[in-house]
Amino acid sequence: MKRRKTMTVRIVSLAGIIFLAMTALLLGVIFPGHYRETLRTIRSSLFHEIQKESYSVYGTIFAPVEILTEQYAAIINELGFEDLETLERISRTQIAARDLIVGGGYWLEYYTIPDEKFFGPFWYKEGDDILLTWEYSNEENDHTQFDWYRNDGIATNQTVVWSDLYEDAVTGVPMITATSALMQGRDKTGVVTIDIGLEELTDYFSRIEIDLISDYTLTLLSREGEAIISSDTSRTGTRPFARGPEEGQEALFEEGNALVVYAPIASTGLVIALDTPLWHLTVPVTRSLARGILLALGVLAGSILLLGFVMNRRISSPIKKTVQLLQEISLGAGDLTQRIESTSNDELSEMATHFNETLKKVQSLVVGVKTQSRVLQSTGDDLAANMEESSAAVQQASSTLQEIKAKTCDQASNVEETTSTMKEITRTISALKDRIDEQAASVTQSSSAVEEMLANISSVTANLGKNAENVNMLTQASEKGRNDLSSVAEQIRKVSKDSEGLIKISSVIGDIARQTNLLSMNAAIEAAHAGESGAGFAVVAQEIRNLAESSAKQAKMISSELKKIKESVALSVGATEEVLLQFSDIDQRIQTVSEREASIRNAMDEQSAGSQEILRAIGLLNEITSQVQSGAVEIMSGSTEVIQESQRLGDVTLEVTQGIESVALGAQEITRAVQTARELSNTTKETILALNQELEKFKVE
Repeated sequence: MKRRKTMTVRIVSLAGIIFLAMTALLLGVIFPGHYRETLRTIRSSLFHEIQKESYSVYGTIFAPVEILTEQYAAIINELGFEDLETLERISRTQIAARDLIVGGGYWLEYYTIPDEKFFGPFWYKEGDDILLTWEYSNEENDHTQFDWYRNDGIATNQTVVWSDLYEDAVTGVPMITATSALMQGRDKTGVVTIDIGLEELTDYFSRIEIDLISDYTLTLLSREGEAIISSDTSRTGTRPFARGPEEGQEALFEEGNALVVYAPIASTGLVIALDTPLWHLTVPVTRSLARGILLALGVLAGSILLLGFVMNRRISSPIKKTVQLLQEISLGAGDLTQRIESTSNDELSEMATHFNETLKKVQSLVVGVKTQSRVLQSTGDDLAANMEESSAAVQQASSTLQEIKAKTCDQASNVEETTSTMKEITRTISALKDRIDEQAASVTQSSSAVEEMLANISSVTANLGKNAENVNMLTQASEKGRNDLSSVAEQIRKVSKDSEGLIKISSVIGDIARQTNLLSMNAAIEAAHAGESGAGFAVVAQEIRNLAESSAKQAKMISSELKKIKESVALSVGATEEVLLQFSDIDQRIQTVSEREASIRNAMDEQSAGSQEILRAIGLLNEITSQVQSGAVEIMSGSTEVIQESQRLGDVTLEVTQGIESVALGAQEITRAVQTARELSNTTKETILALNQELEKFKVE
């Protein structure tokens, strides 16, 4: 026999399952999810902090130098290379503008200066002095072969381009160079350069601090991933990371046991890299989450134990009493007078009350069943006697129904013959009606066609009348157009004379623009001599020059357009005279069209009179056809009614026959049912006796 589990064991098992499920939920879902989200937040904050430092480095060091380089190139493009002394003063001013600049100059293509293949003056700082050298203007140090000269930004449409870190051959100073191309139209004439020293960049880089973490290393990488500056000096000159800072690479990644963050410094090609050990991020998060989980598990375990104790006291004991009482009823003498005692005021007490009520109702039910079983036994005897009498009556009714069925079949045969004859007559009448309908449709169609033709003739006649009016109006409009065109030709000749004066005014505007351009160039040179104090005036001078150049271009464009207008006016005068000749030809053709329309209108009037006679004859024929068609419809309707009545009579006869057959089958079913009822009556009698014996086993009093 299978061993049963007690309620206490089940409650303890349920509490254990709940504890294990909650533990699995904490360790398998909540802890990993919170752990990943916390690490993601820390990584994102770290990435944004490094990006902010990257923007700060660019804005403080590189952006001002880019602006100086761009201005340097714009001034030289503006002044050209005729006044070399002015160019030298401007170059020294640009190099002295900021402390972190260590050198700079301009470098030209071969023979940009006549008879000078190499021309590249370079100024560099030495203490407080700015010295000039021509070391790059010779065959040995051909500046056109250096990367900082070739990488001029023209192909990539960049105004300023930064080089990689290198050691200058003249000064021996490690530096990074900003290059901007010199252009004459679309042709490159050279480049200007401004150099930043590594010492100043290192000093700024050493002051960067990251507040989010304490254990980290900051490194400044070149385009190839080589460490230029690092808070870990052993990395300088090496490739500290396997993944380079190429475009398209992920900016935040794990390498070995460290987290690495890349932040490019704008378009300089340099990258700020931060790396920190992974454990430095994960250990504090893991410890915090572990303390929270242990506390939650402790509270959960205490709650489950308390719940199990209460459930065992409040649920298990009453259920044991109920099971004991049911065992006594089912295995004992069947005493239905017993009841469960309950003194509490909860759901279990309510269950005991309902259980007692159920036992009371079962007791009453057993008493009622005993009484009714005795009544059923008496009724079964009476039912068996009635079944014998019903069987004889059903046999007599079945014989009578067979005779009625034979007579009904003869009547159905006669109705079918009558219906077939009437259908043949109806088909003949229907064929005649179809021919009459075809004739009526043809007459109606002919009448419609004649009416439509009459309508078309009337419409054509009306249109011809309107066309005559339009031709007269067209003649008047042609005459007016010829007069207006003559007036327009005269106005065009006046415009041609006025445009000659505008061309002279445009020439004067061009002369004023050239004088203004020369004035703005002189102002730009004076602003360059003034240095930083003249920077604002240089901008104004540049704007004046731009305005003068724009005015000169517009004056040339206006002069060109006025010449085109004068030529177009001359062509328009010739075209106007040609159009006047064409107007005369149009007048003659309009008169010819008017005469032809009058002939067509007379022919349409004769056609309309003949069509009216045809329409009256077709109307008389249509009336006669309608009378014949109405007679055929009446005959067809009468034949259809006769056929329908015959079909209804046949249907009624068929229904009577089917009804008789159904009744006969029903009589047979009744006979079988009576026999079955007789057998069931005997079986019921035996069942009632067995039921009485079982009911006597229950104690109800």
